Formats: sequence, structure tokens, C-alpha cells
Amino acid sequence: MYGLGACNCKSSMAVHLWLAEEMARRGGPGTGEVAFTFVGDEENLGPDGLAHLREAGAVRPTTLIVAAQTRNRLVTEERGVMWVRVTARGKAAHAGAPDTGDSAILRMHRVVAAIERELAPRLRGRRSANGQQSTLSIGRIRGGENTNVVPDHCAIEIDRRILPDEDFDAALDELRRIVDAAGEPAGALSVELLTGTPGFSAPEDGAGVRAFREAITAITGHPPERLNVVGASDGRYFARDPVEIIVFGPGDGADSHKPDESVPLPELVDAALILVGVVERLLGIGMERT
Repeated sequence: MYGLGACNCKSSMAVHLWLAEEMARRGGPGTGEVAFTFVGDEENLGPDGLAHLREAGAVRPTTLIVAAQTRNRLVTEERGVMWVRVTARGKAAHAGAPDTGDSAILRMHRVVAAIERELAPRLRGRRSANGQQSTLSIGRIRGGENTNVVPDHCAIEIDRRILPDEDFDAALDELRRIVDAAGEPAGALSVELLTGTPGFSAPEDGAGVRAFREAITAITGHPPERLNVVGASDGRYFARDPVEIIVFGPGDGADSHKPDESVPLPELVDAALILVGVVERLLGIGMERT
């Protein structure tokens, strides 16, 4: 199946729609409830999709299965995401007399050097048991008004990926302390949390993980292959809740956003049969399949 969005994430949508019809045809779940949600703002960490449904109380899962392009591999651990803006303030002046001003860009240069010197080595030493790495990346920098003006403001935006066993608030405080200790005057720097959620890790003995492990083995003939992802899914919105979160679906993440995205049809079939098996193991289904 070819086309833009085929693997990210129309293939999983097709599988889930089929699953809903198949469950209804067989009389629905034997116990409990299966809810399907389809949202469209995951790519920009937006608040109007699954985050809104959680906040409104529209979905309250015990097990959350997030559709994503994993090539039917199992994701049970995901790092948290923290976006932070650091702003430096200075004093504007004519570039011909820079000593009469105070460059916010040069101030930010010293802050970035402090982050690289103090925090980067710590993060390189933080890994989860599954091999996930704690990371930081400065993705944006903005400053100044014109070439002939000493800049009175400069801001950077940081992407911080947090291991499931790292405390989100402690990670933010750690960054604040390093910025505060950069040696700049009081009030010249500010640190603002833009958005973020902690990481999650599903227990190996959880009902959902066990159901997936059994269903994948039954359909494919071999145990599930695990996958560590570099991105973040909508499962992050439930990371603070007592919810078992699993990410699974057909399609290869390496093909996302390409005009010739494709997903092998047998992969879709396997995904559908695996998910039926998961529902059967978790909740049962009303009648035997014919």
C-alpha cells in the first residue's frame, strides 16, 4: 500500500477500523470496553487530540495501545519529552559603540557553553536497562533586531529527552540550576517550560505486554522483537497515570513523511490478527471467529 501517510499512520487506522468491525461482528468484548480514538496533532506535540480527551475524561484506559509505525515490533518503553526556552536579556546599543551596550547573544553563548560543559557529560552517562539514552539538543536560537544593533535579547529552545526512571521536575530543576550558575547577573536569564511529559515503561508482567507477547508468537511463530524509539508518541499524555502503555503497529518509521511511503499488505494482516489476539486475551470476544 503506497502513498503519503501510508505508514504514519493510515495503515494503523485501517487496521483499527477493521478491528472495530471484527469485534462488533463477533459480539463485542466479553468484558470491559475497547475505545478507539483517532487524532491529528501528534506530530507537533499538540494539546487538542489525545491530551484533550484525557483531560476531558473521555478516555480512561487500563491498557493503552498507541498505533505507530513499529513494523509490528513492540515498544514498551519511551523517553519523556521536555521543551524549554531559555531567554537572555541585555542592553541595546549602536554596533559602532558596542561597549555602551550588553550583548544578549554573547550572554547566551556563555550559557550554552555552561550547558555543554556541565550537563552534557552527565546525560551521556544516563542509560536505561533497555539501552535508551538521556539526551539534550538545542534546536532553535533567535536574537537581535538588526546587524548594526547590539542585541538586547536572545532565546534558545531545548529538546530534553528523559528516561522513564528520571523525575521530570528534577530534570527541569537540574537545567535551571546550571543556567543560574552560568555566572550572569541576576534577572538577566529566565527558564520557561514550554511543554513536556515524563517517560513511561510498561511492566514485563503486565496484562497488555503478556497479551502482545502471546499473540505475536502465535501469529508469527517467534517471540516479539523489541524496538527502542527516538521519537515520542501520544502515550506520553498518560505517563503519570496508572496505565499500561504499549506502542505497536505496521509500517517502518524510516519511511515516514516520504511521498512514496509504503506498507506491505502482509504486515497489515499480521497487525490485525495480532490485535484481535490481544483483545481476546485481555477481554475475550463474544463468539468464536468463523
